[in-house]
Amino acid sequence: MDLFENAFVNAPVIMCIINANREVERINRQASIFTKNSENNMSLELPGVVLNCVNATKENRCGLSNNCNNCPVRTRLEETLTSGKTFEREEGTMSLVRNDSIKRYNLLISTSVIDSNSMRILLSIEDITKIVDERREKNLHLELLDNINDFITATDLEGNITYVNKIVKKAFKNEKLKNISQLGHDSYWGATQEEILKKTLENEYWRTQVANIAPDGTKIMLDCRTKIIKDANDEPMGLVGISTDITQQKEFEKELIEAKERAEESDRLKTAFLHNLSHEIRTPLNGIMGFSQLLTTNRKLVESKFDFYAQLIKKNSKMLLNIIDDVLSMSSLDAGTLELKKDQIQCSELIKGIKANFEETAKDKGISLSVTLEKDFCFVSDEQKITQVLGNLVQNAIKFTSRGGVFIKASIVDNMIRFSVKDTGIGIKAEDQDRIFERFSQVEIGHARKYEGTGLGLAIAKGFIKLLKGEIHCVSSLGKGAEFIVELPGEECNIQPNSTKTEQNQQLHTQPSLNILIVEDQYSNYIYLQEILSYNDNNIVHVTSGEEAVKLVGLGHAFDYILMDVRLPVMSGLEATREIKKINRKLVIVMQTAYASYYDEQTALNCGADFFLEKPIEIEHLMAIINKQ
Repeated sequence: MDLFENAFVNAPVIMCIINANREVERINRQASIFTKNSENNMSLELPGVVLNCVNATKENRCGLSNNCNNCPVRTRLEETLTSGKTFEREEGTMSLVRNDSIKRYNLLISTSVIDSNSMRILLSIEDITKIVDERREKNLHLELLDNINDFITATDLEGNITYVNKIVKKAFKNEKLKNISQLGHDSYWGATQEEILKKTLENEYWRTQVANIAPDGTKIMLDCRTKIIKDANDEPMGLVGISTDITQQKEFEKELIEAKERAEESDRLKTAFLHNLSHEIRTPLNGIMGFSQLLTTNRKLVESKFDFYAQLIKKNSKMLLNIIDDVLSMSSLDAGTLELKKDQIQCSELIKGIKANFEETAKDKGISLSVTLEKDFCFVSDEQKITQVLGNLVQNAIKFTSRGGVFIKASIVDNMIRFSVKDTGIGIKAEDQDRIFERFSQVEIGHARKYEGTGLGLAIAKGFIKLLKGEIHCVSSLGKGAEFIVELPGEECNIQPNSTKTEQNQQLHTQPSLNILIVEDQYSNYIYLQEILSYNDNNIVHVTSGEEAVKLVGLGHAFDYILMDVRLPVMSGLEATREIKKINRKLVIVMQTAYASYYDEQTALNCGADFFLEKPIEIEHLMAIINKQ
């Protein structure tokens, strides 16, 4: 047997020699095994018959069926016979009859001319059905792996990547990842790649958390499960890792922890605030009650001590009122119930008033208080809120300054109203400069605090300035004083001299006697008003309800002034005012109430009140109204 004959007979693939009539002249051993037909039985049969093609029947011979037009064997044979072209390992599929059943086969077909004179062709066929099935199954597995949300990575023991699924490539924006080092690693969070390899080799399976860094710097936090891959000899050859992206979960956990810490800090600050508030309220209250008791129990006080005690009661009362105002302002900011007024504000009068309010306090501390106004101007904004903000800033500046002075400056810069309160006090550390604007927050907390205060002043200032569409910030360094700068949008206006802002002559005893009706259900409040208005033989009439006031006016009693409380039994002061104005629109009604918001003032004025005074009533404010008439 020559070499070609031996190769033909013993080849591990199906081989057939085909003549020019498309008939099989010979088949080899592998063809006989595959078709279960001997070589003699297959002599001069057509290829479809030899291969047991489902279309090759006795009535419909091979190559004559309509389905034969797509037959890969027939196609290759025809082209080789007609053109002499060689085909090597072309894939095709055929349905063949095996063991009385039909099965679809995947074949690798080759054709070549072996005798050009007689035009004989060598047809070789490899059954790759199993290989194709395995490949299809592998592709299915890869498709499944590519379409799950977990990160899947396979590497050898040196970290060289042998497989990653699509989500890994997408996350790291790299289609050609070669080594695990390309995934980046956050050394401050989770396990390192070296730790993962070591622990997995020790335990064959390991679970940990790891953080990789994407090319854009994004941190990807993963819950990673790794397992050893072994070779045929049961030796480790690599690792496979399945990782779940827990970035959002970790961010959520971080947010929860931060929220918990904020809540705990807020609770701590609120507790400290309440303790401090109790101290701040009881301190002036102690002065008020203590000196009031001395005045009522010690009747032998000399006039100098009497005056001194009375001044201390007044000073402590103002301190208490400031604390109450702060708490109410903070509550109104939280509730969002504050409304803005549009006042024409003369800047020189504004800062002159602030200076007057704190000049004595600064003098007591031995420091200066000065005002700089480059050019007087008038602007439209909420005067009460701006006054409270600047008052808080000046009060703080004096509190934290023991030498030097406090400097108030007002100007217009880039169409913005700018106020500056600068001091030569203790200063503020850089890390505390944002915190001081938070409610309940003070640089000092505890029983050993050197400086008094509720810790609300700057939070209120920030809230008011935000409401006014402005900005407030601090420039300071420890030991070198501080400067608080307020910038506000303000519509400039013409300076209008306001007589109510000027000092008025309180010499009232030369005026004629007045008829005054006081409508007040609290006896102490009535006595206070009566004492203020008892000069010059004024005729004072007192009733305790709105209904009585309406009745007196209806009976024709003539009054120059009616001082009307809002909260009254039977008929409120607001209802009584409406009824009285129906009877006599010329009667001057001064609404005096503990309801002190802008909304309360507007409600009172809308009901017909001519003036509005908030309690506690300052004598000079009431006298200014009486003088004005």
